Parts: sequence; C-alpha cells; structure tokens
Amino acid sequence: MLAVILETFEDATTRLRRNRLEDARAPTAVLRSGLDVLVTALIDLTLLSTPSRTRGIGRYAADLACAIHRAVPGTIPVTVRAIERFGWTGRAAIAGDLCGAVARLGSDPRRFSHAQWAYRVRLGLAAVVRRSGADVLHSPHPDATPIGRLGCPRVVTCHDLISMKEPDHYAGWRDGWRWGRRRLDARRYGSADHIIAVSSTTAADLVGMLNVAPRKITVVHHGVDTVRFSPTPMPDDETVRKRHGLASRRYVLFVGAADWRKNGEGMIAAMKIVRKRAQMSDLVLAWAGRIDAGDLAAVRACASELGVPDALLMLGYVPDADLAALLRGAVALLFVSRIEGFGYPAIEAMACGCAVIGSDRPATIEISGDAACLVDPERPDAIADAVVALADNPQEHRRFAESGLHRSRRFSLQRMAEQTAEVYRLAGTGARR
Repeated sequence: MLAVILETFEDATTRLRRNRLEDARAPTAVLRSGLDVLVTALIDLTLLSTPSRTRGIGRYAADLACAIHRAVPGTIPVTVRAIERFGWTGRAAIAGDLCGAVARLGSDPRRFSHAQWAYRVRLGLAAVVRRSGADVLHSPHPDATPIGRLGCPRVVTCHDLISMKEPDHYAGWRDGWRWGRRRLDARRYGSADHIIAVSSTTAADLVGMLNVAPRKITVVHHGVDTVRFSPTPMPDDETVRKRHGLASRRYVLFVGAADWRKNGEGMIAAMKIVRKRAQMSDLVLAWAGRIDAGDLAAVRACASELGVPDALLMLGYVPDADLAALLRGAVALLFVSRIEGFGYPAIEAMACGCAVIGSDRPATIEISGDAACLVDPERPDAIADAVVALADNPQEHRRFAESGLHRSRRFSLQRMAEQTAEVYRLAGTGARR
C-alpha cells in the first residue's frame, strides 16, 4: 500500500530551465543525422544494481543502452547519457559511455533489493534529473515513479500489464491487492508523457484496460543480440553442455522463472506423456533460471508427484555465454507461457537456430508468427505432441529452426535503438504534446 500512497503524491512534470549535464568530461553517445543534436536524454540504468539485472527487464535496459551507444553513425540525432547511480540529494554519476555503465553496474558487487531501489527512485530521482538539465528521462523499469517535478518529459517502458490482468496471482498486499494494483498502474502510465510498449499486445492492453490514448504509445519490439545469440557452433559448445550435465543428452530447454504464468506444471505434465512415447524415455527438460528455494521445491515436488523426477534437470542461473550453447544443442525451446508481454527467450532461441514450441497466446503469436510450433499451454498432450514431433522428425525440426532464424532477423538491436531514440527526440522537443 505504501507504494500506492507514494505514487499518488507524484507531481505533474513541468519544463524547467535547461542546464549543462554533470560530468561533461565523460564521452557521450551522440550520433548525428546531418542536423545539430537538439535533445539530450537520460536513461535510468540503476535498475541494473538490483535483482532485475538478470531478468528480462534488465536485459532490455542493458541491450538498449549498448545498442544506442553502438548504433550506426548518422541514425540517432540524440545525445543519450545513463544515470549509473545517485544519492538522495540529487548528486549522481551520469555516464556518456553507456556500454561502460552497463559493464560497471553488472560487475559491481553492491546490490539493492527491488524495494530499496524503488523508494530511492521515487524520492531522489527528480532532483537528479533537474540538476542534469536533460530534455527527456527514460525509465526502462516502470515500477518506480519519481515524486516531484522533473523539469522534462518522462518516457516509461511498459513491458506488460500481467499483474493487473491476473491479480489473483500477481497483485498482493504490497500492491494494495486488485484495487491498489489498478490504481498503481493507472497512475504510473497516466503520469508518463509517453509510453514505449514492447509489443502491440501490451499496447492494446494499455488502451483497453487503462484507457491510455493510443497517440501516447509507441510500440518498440525488443532487439536480439546476434553476436551473443548466433546459430554458428562454437568450439566449446560441447564443453559448456557437459558443464551443465547435458553432454550427449537429448533435451528441451526452458529459460525463465517458476511463477504461475510460466506454466511449469504444464511442461512437467507434458514430459510425463513424452516419456511414455517410443524412443523418448531419455528426453529431459533442462530448466535454466534463478529460482528461489520455495519455487524450486515446488517444481521438484510437481515432478515427483507426476512420477518423472528424472525428466527434470534444474540448471540454475545460466549466463549468456553458456545459454547460446545450450540453445544450439536443444531439441527445442519450450516456451508455453500462459501469458507474456513479449518473450525474450523465444527470439533468442530463434536467433540461435533453435526450434521453438510456443503458446498460442497473443504476445507469443505476435512475436513468433508462424516460425514457432504453437500449442494450447493448458493442454499437456498438445505440448507433448509438439515435443515428440520435433524430436522425432528431422525435417520438421529443420523447418521450424530455419523459419525461426529468418524471423529473428526482424528484431535487431539497431532498429530498437533507432525507434527508441526517435521517441526521445519527439518527447524532448514537445512533438508529442
């Protein structure tokens, strides 16, 4: 409830006199398109000092910052700097070297809990932005709205409205239950000057559930790093798989948490059916993801109750350097979520030439098109049929792998950087007002 109360007192943003950015000596990610740069944007990367660093939101913020920094010269007429850290009084480390900021935050042993980070943002970020004289602020994580006048427009990324759509599973006492969650999201996105939606599905939810004006929303799909995620086998791929207990094994891979929407019980139930099929008794579900002790115990208990504890291999957190090798060696990525806002793992798998079994739900359909084998996530038998088809039929497997690889090329980091920077430019010059 405290989060709801704090957000309720947020002041509307008004433009203040522009000042020069702090740390003027730092290198700046400035890319010109034949015109003078008119807009200076700040992107808040402090979320990378929280557990979100290893989740989809963290990947989005880090990839976006580096993509802007590395973008093709002449494509982004915006100066972009990163808020790396800040104090309560408004003093901050603001970096022009966006990739450097990402690297430093990723290696910094200091960590804030999500709550510590959120309250620091709410109470301290406005002073940072005012002191910077920036033309626009981008909040890649929407969970904390600064209290007080920013002096510039604020762009917020909406990844999904899952907590609002499924309050029985995701709206607890900290959010003020169902009522508080709705009020929180309405305040959060209603107070933003512009919203970046990561999919058309999420954009439609903003309009339909929160009555956000469509003109206030721009859809910018995530980009995939095709250097990290590539179909080209690496010399140490088999060594990586051996390290995770997957050497010479047939497996389907799942990447993610163990909450309700990820459909862990559906995947395990499907594996029970798969194991009964001819020549499929050795197939395992390799689960990659940082899962807390309670959820891990629940997943293992589910597998034991269904009589297939040996069909489940819990890998824990897998770094990107290893994840690509696991994807290249998998029969398929199993991504049968009940609901998603986007779905990073599906695009990353496709970029690695890994066939994808996805759910026939709006966001997954939007992202994967016909390049994934889509099934009803509530039907373990349908999931099992798809697993067997890809494990048992090389031609079918090749068809989905090739179509997925082709599909993944639509989701480039350069495109994400250009489209996001255009939102900065328009918001910063008042074109969207």
